[in-house]
Amino acid sequence: MNSNSCEKVKSEVNVNVDSSMDSTHSTESDLVGEPSHENIVEFEGRKVVLESVDVLHSWKLKLQCVACFLCLFISGMMDQSLGSNIENLVSYYDSNRTKVSSILICQVVGYLVGSVLNEPLHRLIGMYWLTSVSVVCLMLNCVVLFCKAPLAVLCVFAVIQGLGEGSISCTLTLFIGKLKYSNQVLGVMHGFYGLGCLISPLMVVGLIERGWSWNQFYGILFLIALFTLISCLVLFFRETKWKYKYIEAIKKRENQYELPTLKQVVSNRWVLFIAGTLFLYLGSELCVGIWLFNYLLTAKKKSEQFASTYTSIYWAFLTGGRFIMGFVTGKWFDKREVRAVLIYTLMITVGCIVFWACSDYTTVQIVFINVVGFFVGPMFATSMNVALHSLPEKIANIGVPIACGIGSAGAAVIPWAMGLISDQTVNGVSGNGLVYFPVLIFSTFTGAFVMWILFYLLNRKKLDNFERLV
Repeated sequence: MNSNSCEKVKSEVNVNVDSSMDSTHSTESDLVGEPSHENIVEFEGRKVVLESVDVLHSWKLKLQCVACFLCLFISGMMDQSLGSNIENLVSYYDSNRTKVSSILICQVVGYLVGSVLNEPLHRLIGMYWLTSVSVVCLMLNCVVLFCKAPLAVLCVFAVIQGLGEGSISCTLTLFIGKLKYSNQVLGVMHGFYGLGCLISPLMVVGLIERGWSWNQFYGILFLIALFTLISCLVLFFRETKWKYKYIEAIKKRENQYELPTLKQVVSNRWVLFIAGTLFLYLGSELCVGIWLFNYLLTAKKKSEQFASTYTSIYWAFLTGGRFIMGFVTGKWFDKREVRAVLIYTLMITVGCIVFWACSDYTTVQIVFINVVGFFVGPMFATSMNVALHSLPEKIANIGVPIACGIGSAGAAVIPWAMGLISDQTVNGVSGNGLVYFPVLIFSTFTGAFVMWILFYLLNRKKLDNFERLV
């Protein structure tokens, strides 16, 4: 970009946000560079670099997306490792499934806090430091698990892990959501979360069979997270707090709105709706991922190798759904993502019905839980696109992370509830409560389906006309 162009862009932004801006306003479409060069502006005495949002034409953006994929990959491995190691943890700490599952609650408390604080932290330290510190939080939990710290210490550091995961998920979803081809890229990014969940049980069982201790798995995770941290430090150094503030100032001026308070965002009915569907979706997805292994092992009396293999196959279908259906959504449901959500949730509900109804036929159950996994795959990314494009403009950036945070409570409550149910005696044997696993996931996934139907019917005109909700 030549010096004259740079000066023109600079003149469009007053360094004092509270002052009136030049009459030749820049718009949101001007807030990115062309594929071949960058736009440089000065804001609050700092240089802000605006770069291309076209992932097909920017090599740096491609590498940034790879770093995002690695962050979600680590999160997936961390989350699923609890389900894969739960019997080892129960044995090592001489505890029960309910107490060990409380680690999930601690993790989600951290996730909720990290999500709610996402927007203020963007303003305070920017995406660069926020992403890097979040990866460090995951690394700290790897260290504690590797050292076999007491169960109480694991719960404390599970909160720290949740802080990191909440910040990473919300930050990167917002970052990718503003790019061209966001449906496809979000699908791939969350596909890497599923890929981490797929690899985790295979690695845990494989390492233990080779004589490794359960905790040594987290040493490998630490090394992968270290590489991810270095990648973030190298690639996101221009994603500063001043860049975030500058873009928000332009949006605020163009759309003539005041930033809402936290109370206004949390009480917004559409934010609460998105949070409610995510509560059911995230909780159900993780519940299947964590307890399918134990359901096959305990309720169906299958071998550990059988259970771990078919749990990984579930994650393989879920990951495939994220990769494949993200492109399907982008091609056939661009700007009509809510219709895609309705189709996906319908297929999930059908799969859950068969999984529950055919509980005497393990082969049929395995087939249909994989159908569920495939259509569960694209749900989070597609739901985020619905939220980003349909929530009122002034609350979208704040409302999406808060909805993620509140919704993430489902990832603690529903798997924890399954753990509590599993420890209730059936025929006098603790653990036989897992026979209720099919009806639990049917109830929660069907609840999400009903909510999305009502959402679409109540807002059909606005959604079909690509208008934002009020």
